[in-house]
Amino acid sequence: MKTNEQVKPIVLTVFRGEKNKYGKVIPKRRVGKCLFYEKTGNHVLHIDLLPGQTHAFFLKSSSTPDKDYAICLKEPMKTEPGKHLFREVGMAKLCDAPNETLLYLEWDFLGANGIYMQTLAVEQMQEEKQTA
Repeated sequence: MKTNEQVKPIVLTVFRGEKNKYGKVIPKRRVGKCLFYEKTGNHVLHIDLLPGQTHAFFLKSSSTPDKDYAICLKEPMKTEPGKHLFREVGMAKLCDAPNETLLYLEWDFLGANGIYMQTLAVEQMQEEKQTA
């Protein structure tokens, strides 16, 4: 197996969406992507906040009842060079049916803006449809 194949992430879409009359979230506009590294279990969100600039955030598991993940910034520690601190700047919550393949994202500085992320790669979702 090649080294490149071992670190190749799964690309998940981050988008702004709206619910239709049946409660299903319909994507309106792509606002970024999430790179999921299966080997390490890391999720790295790349969000297009300003034209020409991408900002990286990280999803970390949360034990808080009202959220499934914390959205964090990775900052270098001033006291220990080479080490990092994850500062929480938002939350993520798994959606219920009919949107169970989505994660709802909310940043402290943006508030509720209808931003969602796929939890399955497009290829995996297509495989699920074919087996159903």
